[in-house]
Amino acid sequence: MARISLVLIGIVIVISSFQQVWLRNFLAWFVAIALLFWGSATYPAHAHGKALFLKAISWGSKRSYCAFLIHFAFILLANTLYIALGLHIYESGVLAIALMVAVVASSVLAANYLY
Repeated sequence: MARISLVLIGIVIVISSFQQVWLRNFLAWFVAIALLFWGSATYPAHAHGKALFLKAISWGSKRSYCAFLIHFAFILLANTLYIALGLHIYESGVLAIALMVAVVASSVLAANYLY
């Protein structure tokens, strides 16, 4: 049933693309197909070279929903500081990137504690 549904959704996406192409629809469809075929695959029991990588994926996947819940508050805080402290006057790309990195780091740290 899931495969038939994905085929029908793919047909609808292709037909709707004649009017306007939205790449996010294709991306979502490809991710759904990938999850259908490989989503239930387990990690190999003895992955010697990939053990650290698999541990990092496991650590991040457990905390990703917590980061999703809390990251918008940190974005609002960074924007508020950017405007309230008058940093927007400088129009600095480096400062904006530094704030984005600080937001990501704060979100990951808070997600770890929230989890």
